[in-house]
Amino acid sequence: MSRKDSGGLLVAYFSRTGNTEAVARIIHEKVGGNIFRMVPANPYPYDYGECVKQAREELERDFRPALALMLENPQSFDVIFLGYPIW
Repeated sequence: MSRKDSGGLLVAYFSRTGNTEAVARIIHEKVGGNIFRMVPANPYPYDYGECVKQAREELERDFRPALALMLENPQSFDVIFLGYPIW
């Protein structure tokens, strides 16, 4: 996680191909605060069709993938911008 002024703000994002990351970085440049990249402990498949299939199966099972690194004290932020893909 990288810190900038406006410590009460957090931009947290998950990006498989970099699109959501690009938007998260733009938001971070504008509002400051902290930025945190969410990375799944087990990466999603590179192939888009396989990725969507896995995401659909996880959704049907109400599965929440583990993260490689957890954010400490998310409750310490006043505002959290959350970016993620829609598959």
